[in-house]
Amino acid sequence: MNEECIHGFERGFCAACYPPEPADVAEPAKKPRVVRSKPMSLREPAQSTQGSRSAGGSNMVGARPVDLDTRRIYRAVHIDEFSAIVTEGRIGDAHDDGAAAPIAFVLVPEASIGADVFAGERSATEFVVLVSTLRAALATAEEAHGPIELVEASPSQAIAAEATTGADLVRMLRPLDHEDAAERLAAAALTIPGPFPFERVALIGVPNDKVRLRVRELLSGRPGAPRVAVYPPWFQPTGELSTIG
Repeated sequence: MNEECIHGFERGFCAACYPPEPADVAEPAKKPRVVRSKPMSLREPAQSTQGSRSAGGSNMVGARPVDLDTRRIYRAVHIDEFSAIVTEGRIGDAHDDGAAAPIAFVLVPEASIGADVFAGERSATEFVVLVSTLRAALATAEEAHGPIELVEASPSQAIAAEATTGADLVRMLRPLDHEDAAERLAAAALTIPGPFPFERVALIGVPNDKVRLRVRELLSGRPGAPRVAVYPPWFQPTGELSTIG
């Protein structure tokens, strides 16, 4: 005779008295970790974690690779001039033959507003900083059939080098990318055959919220308008920087 449990069921048929053995559950496969890169900071352009290599293959201490797509260039313009740039859709006035005066961009944001502005009557907060990339500069130069020139601040402001291709541009800027060349980098500028299309401006740096509101008003209704960001350090004096352009 089969034994019954206290619930009146035969041995083995009561789930309360004879709970089933837990089934082996396979551990779910772990999802691969997705590493997301942070967006480019206003403080520094995107950089690789690997050092650049010279033609001989050795690492250049303190150097960073020149990436045409992420390496930024900077040009400060007065807010009144910026209004005209938005209206015209370009930086620089085109002549009857379609050519224009070269447009100067610096390579360090803090150098975009020259020492002459801080020493003069105008306030740096009357300016905005237009940010683009080396790739955009190269495209503009190719359209104008002219070279990009590297000008280093000196009494003569002599042209140090010229570039007509991406490889030329990388080679031209590499000597300025050492830690011991920081002063040269801050005092250098690229002159690009103009005019420079406003659509190639990727970011606009402004000194405060008041200027940001005015810039956004000027950009209102414009498709594909660049991002506007407040970054006061760009509008503060940092010593003797380039006044080229």
